Amino acid sequence: METSAPTSYNDRNDTEAIVESAVEEKWKDLESSLKPLLDWKEKADMRITKVEQEILILKENFDKLHEGVLGKISEYDTNLEDVGSSIKAMDKVMKEVLPELNESVNRLSRISKK
Repeated sequence: METSAPTSYNDRNDTEAIVESAVEEKWKDLESSLKPLLDWKEKADMRITKVEQEILILKENFDKLHEGVLGKISEYDTNLEDVGSSIKAMDKVMKEVLPELNESVNRLSRISKK
């Protein structure tokens, strides 16, 4: 019976070696099967990162454009106020000048008729 003890130890070692070999082979198969998926994931991550960066750049550009438009609207509003003030001043001047001008034209007309 002493010979059976070493045989079972050798059998166990052989069995472990076979199982380890089978697991290693299956593991390599799994890794090779997952390689395309991992490559795709890496490419997708890179593209997502690039898109996020481009979105940030677009947001910054939009913010700058928005500020520029608001600045132009404010400038336009100021210019309209200035034009309105100028028109009011011209109206005031015309109200003062037109009666005198009308009177002068009437006098000239009467003088030219005589």
